[in-house]
Amino acid sequence: RAVYAPRAPTEPPPGRPAGPWPGERRAVVIGAGLAGAGVAQALARQGWQCLVLDAHARPAAGASGNPAGLFHGVVHQTEGTYQRLHRVAALLAHGHYAPLIREGRVSGAADGLIVQGRGEPVAGYAQALSAEEALSLSGAPQIGPALYLPQAGWIDPAGLVAHWLATPGVEFRGGVTVSHVEPAGTLGGNGTVCDAGGATLAQAPLIVLAPGSGLPRWSRDGLLDVSGLHTTRGQLTWFDHPPCLRRPLSGHGYAVQLPDGRLLCGATSQAEESPAGPTPEELESHLTAGTSVGARLRADPLREEDHDWNLERLRELTGIVPAPSTPRDGRVQWRLNTRDRLPLIGPVPSPLGPGERGDQTRLIRRIPGLFLAGAFGSRGLSWAPLAGELIAAWVEGAPLPLEADLIDAIDPARWPVRRHRRASKGP
Repeated sequence: RAVYAPRAPTEPPPGRPAGPWPGERRAVVIGAGLAGAGVAQALARQGWQCLVLDAHARPAAGASGNPAGLFHGVVHQTEGTYQRLHRVAALLAHGHYAPLIREGRVSGAADGLIVQGRGEPVAGYAQALSAEEALSLSGAPQIGPALYLPQAGWIDPAGLVAHWLATPGVEFRGGVTVSHVEPAGTLGGNGTVCDAGGATLAQAPLIVLAPGSGLPRWSRDGLLDVSGLHTTRGQLTWFDHPPCLRRPLSGHGYAVQLPDGRLLCGATSQAEESPAGPTPEELESHLTAGTSVGARLRADPLREEDHDWNLERLRELTGIVPAPSTPRDGRVQWRLNTRDRLPLIGPVPSPLGPGERGDQTRLIRRIPGLFLAGAFGSRGLSWAPLAGELIAAWVEGAPLPLEADLIDAIDPARWPVRRHRRASKGP
């Protein structure tokens, strides 16, 4: 236990936590994927009551509904912000997931992952493997030199979301269309979320936007000031295969053996127009007609050429080649990415007022009681625990689980700051 008692106390900057939460500990989280469920469970463990709303009848209806997903860090030649962020996220995720897997609460494995190719070893984090060592550790028919990341693995995303939503203090409500958000005017006051008809769905002092690939519409509506968002279409492939892979493999593609006998591989990544974010009016019409609001997601057909692409990557990665007559299936997912390939986690920035400095994220005022967790790309399993811990610590006024420069790198306010700096430099 420690007490912060500086000799010259100062007010925190407007873009950093102001102290302990001043109001009721109630939150509305919009989105029941990895991001929303991860934030809800982290808040609930701090004593918050969290209502999680989603347009789909069931949670994890988007990319979070894949049969399996990997969690791991990255290893680069230089120790930069990107590598540091991914490392802390992956290590935090491993610490969170390993007990759940060990206790049988969620399906998965947390005993490491093999990354194809040579790389610099990092003590306690990445171990260099010869081709022979990689063969022995992976069980693959063929593989070259690789890196072994011991604190990594795979987990069932939908099972994880269900486990998080079962946390005491978390309530899930599906089939609900949120079309308007009115944040609280003051910190601790009540914000409101409404449907397309203007009816109030819920009120709470804290609102967290975590709508997955539906996030761009909030930017178009002017609630968020984020540029450069784009979606990519990803298709997974799986087929029945005798168990052989002892650990997941990653490289140009990835492969993981599932407990039910399927081998999963993928995934493609194509920048396209996403059908995963229908307008509030379209969602409302689905509900009125009694049809599933996820129809547009499920209507996106699997592509045989994408299956072929995934299987070719699997062959290059592991040497596994299924017989031509082997039935294959898969799933399409839509991922939201930022231009810098880092997520958006933190309080939503307010527009700059006259005379306000906009050159640093910590100086940007925030909209009271409004937070964002999104744009996780293909690394939702790695980012979700960190997003929950960061937002929970922020609203509680507790020590933040990241260094200041890493917080800046994922802060939603980084986009207006970058525009301000470019404008200040002039032509």
